[in-house]
Amino acid sequence: MSMIAAGLKIKRDSARYTRLAQKRPGDTEAGLRQRLLSFLDDRSFADYLGKLHPDAMDIFRAATNRVTAEPQEVAAGTMIGLFAHVWDTNAVTLAFNLVTGPASLPQEIAKRLGDDRVLLRANVTEVKRFEDRVRVRYERNGAPEEVEARTAIVATTAPVTRQIVADLPAETAQALDTITYGPYVVGGIVTNEKTRSPWDGIYSILTADKSFNMIFNHTSWRRDPAKPREPGSTFMVYGGADRARRLMEKTDEQIRSTFVADFESLWPEAKRIVQDVIVQRWPNGNPYATPGRSKVQTALERGIDGKIFLAGDYAGDWVQMESAAMMGYEAAAKVRRTHADSLLPTRS
Repeated sequence: MSMIAAGLKIKRDSARYTRLAQKRPGDTEAGLRQRLLSFLDDRSFADYLGKLHPDAMDIFRAATNRVTAEPQEVAAGTMIGLFAHVWDTNAVTLAFNLVTGPASLPQEIAKRLGDDRVLLRANVTEVKRFEDRVRVRYERNGAPEEVEARTAIVATTAPVTRQIVADLPAETAQALDTITYGPYVVGGIVTNEKTRSPWDGIYSILTADKSFNMIFNHTSWRRDPAKPREPGSTFMVYGGADRARRLMEKTDEQIRSTFVADFESLWPEAKRIVQDVIVQRWPNGNPYATPGRSKVQTALERGIDGKIFLAGDYAGDWVQMESAAMMGYEAAAKVRRTHADSLLPTRS
């Protein structure tokens, strides 16, 4: 009963979120982000849910772990936004994916800029502004180097930005310190079954009582009952927040064994068909909004003296590839407006 009551409440407020996400006359992207970030930003998801039956709470905890948070840590509006993204059938809030994969976006940007203008494997150590320029110091092949420009767009994670940008204004530093990241421990599971299997039609499952909180069957979209079944499957599992912290204490081999045991407990048919398990640890896996997060949005979007602008998924209202791309695009637009008199026209 408590699960039903909470579900109805979330369904109601997800509809409110979806209405807020609709563009209004005169809306800017920044204004829309601020509106969504402010939604139910005054309480945690645990406070929003109230007292639930322990089994119901375990289900909502597993859902909250998706964003690397525990229910008492994340703002209620963030979780309502997650449900709204899943339930929205009109693509008002739903995120989009690149068919060619997210890596193809920076690859295409690099292609258009020209290979000689993209510097890889360069570890930036400092971004410092002066009266008329910005200096970027970095290390490449063990040797220090630097470059100067009129402006810089810093598209690193919030903790890295906090570390490498020198002389941050107090408001900007405080805003970056507000950004909270949670951990993931991720497992890629490869199986070698030869016949049709009970998981063929399943894309994802929320697992409330396992070491991982989600399992995805990334080969489900290839399964056509009318066609011969190709051998093997690939799955992705991950534990977020406290599940990840518990897993971090284990060795990679212990994590593999734990993941496989829980995987096989879901489907006994999976025993003896696991071919490989790849483990990755992400201490800063995902930024999520804590209560009050909307109050620092202006400082994140303002930039610093017209010389340094910040971009990254942490600055958006929803952590996703689309949000990260939009923040980068808007930062570039701010640079153009700042130096409109001296920038040459460019092709779109």
